[in-house]
Amino acid sequence: MTVTAVSSARSVLTNCVRSATMAPSLHNSQPWLFRIRGSEVEVYVDPGRRLQVLDPDGREQLISVGAAVFTLRLALRRAGYSCDVVLFPAPDDADLVARVSVTHPATVTPWVEALAAAIPHRHTNRWPFAHTSVPADVLDHLRDEARWESAVLAEAGPAARDAILSMARSADRLLHARPGYRDELTRWTGGGLRPDGVPEWAA
Repeated sequence: MTVTAVSSARSVLTNCVRSATMAPSLHNSQPWLFRIRGSEVEVYVDPGRRLQVLDPDGREQLISVGAAVFTLRLALRRAGYSCDVVLFPAPDDADLVARVSVTHPATVTPWVEALAAAIPHRHTNRWPFAHTSVPADVLDHLRDEARWESAVLAEAGPAARDAILSMARSADRLLHARPGYRDELTRWTGGGLRPDGVPEWAA
């Protein structure tokens, strides 16, 4: 697929961006903006959609936008194209997180098809986790996938899990005590008056 062909096939990029908007985000805040420029898609954080009480430093927002970038890449692969990603391509524009450029045709593998098919079905699981061990071969597979994304998957042992749970409980108590927490939570959950946020049935 040449740059000229990509430019004339804006609908392909539009459909891929539509898929990217299904990425998970903190309280389903969808804190991203997309701009299509020829054969490129620019992905921005949307400062107006950051949760100021829950996420004052924007860490969760950046993770959410990263999920959108990954989903965009996956949608492009499913559409039959490879792409290049440049993170933070404009030092003078802190809101521009990534520039995704379509490069050439790519084979759509069964793995890509299966992963892309899950895009509209992914959601946060708010139920308790099962008290079962993750099989070793599954952990190995997850580590391989993390390495493919230039990341590291670390498994927490029993002592580390206890420490993480203790920190999570402490963080939850601190969050609940923050001024404005309940108001912000109410705005983003349960009301059913907005197309984003967490619907009441999911909470």
